[in-house]
Amino acid sequence: MSPSEKRPTKDLSPAPRRHPLAARAAVCLALIATLCMGLWGGYALRFTHTDQVQDELQKNWAYPNREKPDMQKAALEGMISALDDPYTHLFTPSEGEAYNQSVDGAVLGIGLGYRPLERGILVIEAYQDGPAKKAGILPGDIITQVNGTDITEEDAPVGELLTDGGAGTRTLTVQRGQELLTVEVEVKELQNDLFYEVRTAGDKSFGYVQLTTFGSDTGEHLEEALQDFKEQHIDILVLDLRDNGGGYLTAAKQVLDLFVKKGELLFTVDPGNGIDQKYRATGRDKYTFAHSYLLVNGETASASEIAAAALSQLADFQLVGTQTYGKGVVQRQKELTDGSILKYTYARWLTPDGSCVEGQGLTPDIEVANPQMGEDIPLRIERDWQVDGVGDEVAYIQQLLATLGYAPDRTDGYYSEATRQAMQDFERQHGLEPDGICSHSDYRYLVAYTVLHISSDENDDQYRALLEQIEQL
Repeated sequence: MSPSEKRPTKDLSPAPRRHPLAARAAVCLALIATLCMGLWGGYALRFTHTDQVQDELQKNWAYPNREKPDMQKAALEGMISALDDPYTHLFTPSEGEAYNQSVDGAVLGIGLGYRPLERGILVIEAYQDGPAKKAGILPGDIITQVNGTDITEEDAPVGELLTDGGAGTRTLTVQRGQELLTVEVEVKELQNDLFYEVRTAGDKSFGYVQLTTFGSDTGEHLEEALQDFKEQHIDILVLDLRDNGGGYLTAAKQVLDLFVKKGELLFTVDPGNGIDQKYRATGRDKYTFAHSYLLVNGETASASEIAAAALSQLADFQLVGTQTYGKGVVQRQKELTDGSILKYTYARWLTPDGSCVEGQGLTPDIEVANPQMGEDIPLRIERDWQVDGVGDEVAYIQQLLATLGYAPDRTDGYYSEATRQAMQDFERQHGLEPDGICSHSDYRYLVAYTVLHISSDENDDQYRALLEQIEQL
């Protein structure tokens, strides 16, 4: 203390005496006040700190040639990013609505699976009973226009061109080989959570159900299929869960309840607080088949894995395909005051035997892999490539050419003369400029036709292995 500072004087007079109860009450009040101030002070400090930073940056941050971001949105995105959880998302109202519609399998469209090209789309699949298939659209067709407007991924994506204006008739311009067709197709609300039909393997008939999602009505739709099979005296069942990324827990339970006997533990949801939620089969009527199979792959995830695990462990289903995705956590949704939807992880789930598939997946009883394009192959290239070019993108081009049956003679990233010839053969066969140079547009065609190739029934090794299994019964 410096000499100029004065010490405070002390009051040495005796304090007035107080009643003991009053003293205790004062102490209690002081403690309560201290506690409240501490709690409020801590909250206020945290709130003020965050609020001050946001307010200061919102008012005064500036950087040459950069636009100021939405600070509130950035703060929310930062919170979610900090979780490092790929399954937690904040959806805008429209995004949330679209997400829930996709999970339910209810979409406005024409029933197509496709790959975008530089101009137009390549049809990979026309879904059974969908408007596109009924209109005669085939895998391999290229749709270039909707109602006379060119389809371009950036400015006029096919989804917008088809659905703008709601349900109704659209006129498609379709390139099939060297032929140009005009096709009328009906855009309508589609329920595409599953497709089913009776198929054959040798002299055996079996019921085939392709489940694309676990939506609100999937259990009901599946029961309709099972009833149809029973009426036709089908005793072999195949459920195809490949590329099914999941859906609602309640839908998975409804599906399992069709097969698993009363009282069996279907799965457990464990939020980590010691209060597990156990889902058990009810006493409703069950469907049984002499032989039952599940087709699975690396994109079989979440609710699909819940169903696959329980059907495998409790209902004698055999798994055919490759290791499943391994998503052992579940999410819930909360609608916010502005209509946004927060989807966040809140628990893990366990199989009937108590296992967690997170990061591991389920191992098939019969392991069969299908041809794959490769996860590392990009959908676009950064530049055009020609003879003597060297780079990773050249290696991708060569891999795609080889998958399609052309002969680039190497896949090491050197654009050889044989690679040029293979590229030229591909261009010539698909109506592109046959210069042997792989342009951005040519590469999009390469990727699209590779997807078409590996998606065809002829290259579905998993399904073929299943047919062989059924034929041997």
